[in-house]
Amino acid sequence: MPVTIRPVNDPPNISSIETVNIPEDSTSSLIQFTVSDAESPGVALRVSGTSTNPSLLPPEGIVLGGLDRIRSIRLKPTPNRFGTTLINLMVDDGTDTTRTTFRMNVLPENDPPHIVKSDTLETNEDEPLWPVPLHIYDEETEINALEIRVHSEKMELIDPDGVEVRDFRDNKALYISPRKDRFGEGHVTVSVSDGQATATTDFLVKVKPVNDPPSSFTLYGTDVQLIDDSLNVNFDWEQADDTEQQHVQYLLHIFGQDTDTTITQIDSPEYSFPAGRRLKSNTEYSWEVFATDGSDTTASTLTKAFVTPILPDAPRHYILQQNYPNPFNPTTQISYSLPVTSRVELTIYDMSGRKVERLVAQVQAAGEYNVMWNAGDRASGMYVYRLVAVGLSNNKRFTKTQKMVLVK
Repeated sequence: MPVTIRPVNDPPNISSIETVNIPEDSTSSLIQFTVSDAESPGVALRVSGTSTNPSLLPPEGIVLGGLDRIRSIRLKPTPNRFGTTLINLMVDDGTDTTRTTFRMNVLPENDPPHIVKSDTLETNEDEPLWPVPLHIYDEETEINALEIRVHSEKMELIDPDGVEVRDFRDNKALYISPRKDRFGEGHVTVSVSDGQATATTDFLVKVKPVNDPPSSFTLYGTDVQLIDDSLNVNFDWEQADDTEQQHVQYLLHIFGQDTDTTITQIDSPEYSFPAGRRLKSNTEYSWEVFATDGSDTTASTLTKAFVTPILPDAPRHYILQQNYPNPFNPTTQISYSLPVTSRVELTIYDMSGRKVERLVAQVQAAGEYNVMWNAGDRASGMYVYRLVAVGLSNNKRFTKTQKMVLVK
């Protein structure tokens, strides 16, 4: 009697894998295993894998490879996670499936702190930098439990006491205050430690130069003199210093009843003002001074006043005052006094002696006179002006010459 043996599919085989231990934030080495099947060739077998803890080992963290009977698996746990999961490996021949299970332990490792580096920091001289966000974080340690240290590499630019770590929103920030009147480049290093690991980063700090105005200064006083019926006022004030060692010039402002005048380009902290009879008798005037380095200006810390003496009603002498202002551009005032009615000539000459312009040629009564000369069409340089006056009553002759400078 014949016997019929019906074929039965044999399930595939898969080798076992020992427990795998992986440090946190690491990837396993390539783990090899074998598959086989009584009826099917190795290349026809399909291998798949799953994790019982996908938050620790997600599907994309199971990387399968290999060909034919020799297969491989590589495990890539989620960063900054640790714990245990079971991994199921299945081999399928199209009819039956065989499973093997092994354990993966992700061992905890301390993560160092992190600092997000900022770009180059820039500020102007004498201006602090705030805030400079640090963006510090640590996987295992609260931010306030971290040790944060700062170091200035260029102490002549940024003093150690000029760098502080302060609370800022829900994190930390740097407050950087460069030294006064310093500029240049320097590095500030920040290190953060959780007790086991340390993270370090540095910031390049650029401090751009800014012009400093002259230093503050005060006014000392005045000396008012009456010489030959003519006023001369001497002004004196404190010297203003400049941080950048630039040349400082002063502007003297005199103002009061019917007078408001400014003398510029004064090079020293004093000035002798030939007021003549431009200021009124027995009258109070105020004055102040401004110091400039060509870019910035500082005003004196106060304004002072002086009182003119009582002046004679009429001049007692012939007087030719120094022109004002001097140097000038393009106009200046020439003042003179006549004690008696006189025939007057006031003439301008260049330094070669050539007559440039006659300003006055007439008879004038006793008194004080102011004549303006506009040198707008003249070349820069030194000129002289001459007053010739002859008294009609006594035929007394007066002649005097003064120099003046036109600067354009």
